[in-house]
Amino acid sequence: MTSKLPSVIASLSIHKIDSGLYDFTVSCSGQPLYEDAGFSSVTEAIVAAIQQEGPIRGFELSYGSIVIGTYLCEELKADAAGIADHAMERRAVLREN
Repeated sequence: MTSKLPSVIASLSIHKIDSGLYDFTVSCSGQPLYEDAGFSSVTEAIVAAIQQEGPIRGFELSYGSIVIGTYLCEELKADAAGIADHAMERRAVLREN
């Protein structure tokens, strides 16, 4: 009999450090799991963040402190660029108001 690990939805927070420079933090239940910096785009940060092993099934994605949505790892892998564009557009709209 094979036992499955419980699925986890982690938080993926991406921040713009400077023009063309981004970092990310992955956490679960408020505890940081891993982080990295030095990415040239939101897309690059997403791709790097999802290259993990373990029970993480998906991520609650936030960009610049604005929650964008919850995505399965498969969705992020399949359309990282589209999701990154959506995150940047959503942040811009919400920052305007």
